[in-house]
Amino acid sequence: MRYFRILALHMEHILEHRSRSLVWFIVSLFNPLLMLLFWRGALNGNTHGVTLSSITSYYFLLVIAGSLLTSHIEEGVAEIDIQEGKLSQYIIRPYSYYWLKTCEELPYRLLQGGYGLLTCLIFVFVFGNFLTLEHDPVHLLLSVIIAVMAFLMSFTYKMILGFVAFWTTDTGGFFQLMEITTIIFAGYLMP
Repeated sequence: MRYFRILALHMEHILEHRSRSLVWFIVSLFNPLLMLLFWRGALNGNTHGVTLSSITSYYFLLVIAGSLLTSHIEEGVAEIDIQEGKLSQYIIRPYSYYWLKTCEELPYRLLQGGYGLLTCLIFVFVFGNFLTLEHDPVHLLLSVIIAVMAFLMSFTYKMILGFVAFWTTDTGGFFQLMEITTIIFAGYLMP
């Protein structure tokens, strides 16, 4: 129950600064839209078994999944908590540092995931039904379980990256290298 209250307090804080999340969401929206333009030109006439509807569905679901599941906690852990010494205030509390940071990051993910869902609904309203989605309840339930596990995996990975600040003084280049690696191998460029 105490973690729920902590989560509610962080949600209030995030809703005060929702325009910053909107700007970051719009920035993250450009890459999938540019890739859709690329695939539209690449698939012009030569489909090779891939339809424009499946590629569009992939990239719009990637917008939702990327904004909902990809954590960005590593810079806060490295710069604020470790390098500035704010980690000591978490150590003396009777709460787990990991779960406190989860409660801090989860409202950002929910807000940006809502922006992603709203964007997809606007595109469906404007351009018609271009998404192909699964309707089987078992697949939908498994997708929710996979999404929760993906968020926890992304969050844990980014927390570990943030802990690199214990051994190095400048973590910015390392974080950017890991971000580029994630963009390349996580399906943001090519399905």
